[in-house]
Amino acid sequence: MTWGFLLVKINVMIRGERKPKVSELTKELILSKVDDYNIFRFYVGQDIDFKKKFSSPFRSKGADNKPNLCFFPGDDGKILFKDFANGKGGDCFKFVQELF
Repeated sequence: MTWGFLLVKINVMIRGERKPKVSELTKELILSKVDDYNIFRFYVGQDIDFKKKFSSPFRSKGADNKPNLCFFPGDDGKILFKDFANGKGGDCFKFVQELF
């Protein structure tokens, strides 16, 4: 069971709403409930600073001797990430996808 589906089931139980179709769960809906900054912050485990490099959660703890993960604002205002050690990058959804 995915987290998105579980969240939908909880909302149905609490609010008595009809069960939404899976196709109704969109990036826009998620970002209307929580912003991209807080999604990144949750998975990195600390506040995001655009001037700081972070140890990457893509590698095991202690394996990242030189922090290479950076966050920056995109042209459209969304926060993006770039891991210079492995070349991964993208928005908060791509970040979570790469973690799992």
